[in-house]
Amino acid sequence: MPQTQKLLVDEGALLTNAFVNTPICCPSRTEFLTGRMYHNLGTPGGACMHVDTSFVERADAGLFGLLSAAGYDVGIFGKVTNDQPDILRRIAAARSAAYVDSPSQYNDYDGLKYFRYEAGSEPYEELLNETAPVFGTVYQTSQIGNRTLRWLDGRTRGPFFAYVGPHAPHFPATPAPWYAHAFDDVGIPETPNYNCSHEDKVQHVRQTPPIDDRVRCWQSQHFRDRWASLLSVDDLVFSLYHKLEAMGVLDDTYIVYTSDHGYKFGQWRQTTSKTHPYETDVRIPFIVRGPGIAPGSTLPDLVGNVDLLPTVLDLAGLAIPEDVDGSSFASRLLGGDGPAGRGAFIVEYMSVGTYYFDHTSIWSSDASWRMLRVLTEDEDLAYVEYDNSWTWNATELQFYELYDLGDDPYQQRNAYGAATPARRAALHGALAELFACRGAGCAAAAVWPRWAELTT
Repeated sequence: MPQTQKLLVDEGALLTNAFVNTPICCPSRTEFLTGRMYHNLGTPGGACMHVDTSFVERADAGLFGLLSAAGYDVGIFGKVTNDQPDILRRIAAARSAAYVDSPSQYNDYDGLKYFRYEAGSEPYEELLNETAPVFGTVYQTSQIGNRTLRWLDGRTRGPFFAYVGPHAPHFPATPAPWYAHAFDDVGIPETPNYNCSHEDKVQHVRQTPPIDDRVRCWQSQHFRDRWASLLSVDDLVFSLYHKLEAMGVLDDTYIVYTSDHGYKFGQWRQTTSKTHPYETDVRIPFIVRGPGIAPGSTLPDLVGNVDLLPTVLDLAGLAIPEDVDGSSFASRLLGGDGPAGRGAFIVEYMSVGTYYFDHTSIWSSDASWRMLRVLTEDEDLAYVEYDNSWTWNATELQFYELYDLGDDPYQQRNAYGAATPARRAALHGALAELFACRGAGCAAAAVWPRWAELTT
């Protein structure tokens, strides 16, 4: 993505240790837009992959409503959450945004239905003319970009917030027709842990059969499609950047670029998907460009998707609600000398039951887990507990994993068996405390080092 690199990374800050609280679409997006962790989003009673997305549209809880209440003109373009038609109707009904122009069928890259809403009018569904569509193509990423540009063209003075959510490169990662063969000579990167058996991992990982040539062929095509679909996202970034420049507001605007989860391609013989407590799945790109941010800078702090809402509110000079679990990293982003913040982060995943490693029914995962991710000058750890019952009784947990990523960056050696009883107990205690945290208590529980036993 050369334009994203040039216009955002080279002119902004790259957050090199950014993680999601849950590595799957609907929970992660809800966490981004509410600043709340998975265990505080209705789990397990929520209807969208176990979370309650109603926080997103609430004027007192969601990013859209909080900014609207502060006088921002809020426009929404693209995928919001996986209950897309419902969440868009609820946002309009709650008047949490002044403008919504988003695809109803987010999984269909050539979908024809768009949800439209503008403050003061009733919402309606626009049906594209398949043979003569507005903007000259039905391709979703192009539609999202052009609809955002159209809204910016029609704006008058005043602060604004645009949420732009292209579905690419999510499955099926259909590229634009003009980019379909852009990477025909590219194959999947075969990392040291690609197609490797691991006898000390949880059962559903260790029992997975080897990847054969047919699977590798499918993986390579999917990899090419994902890369090709991102070229349209790169075009979108280029167009929006230069629109802001033409409007004369580029240097007064913060641009945030990120994703709702990572992805794997055959690592540990798990084919193409997310939902595992491994670096491939839980790390995300996170880039911020804007006033006061040093061009080409990096921020190594441990940050999470739940930090987006408080950081945006902080940059806007607005109060952060007390019940938000995330923390603002605005001062660090702007070069402040404050403390680096948390040294640990919790990642949580309750199996959705119908999700598969390769988007087919060949390898399914019913594993639920929670992870303590520690990252300090002295520690680089990933500690995982598996419990399909979601009760987390220390005497009844099904499996444990512990990785020292300083020595084992590809997570090939489970070090839990060699850990002392004191270290195991401390890790469990730290994870349990974060799992129970709410609001400001989450920041307090994440301060490191606070568990002396971890280094023994």
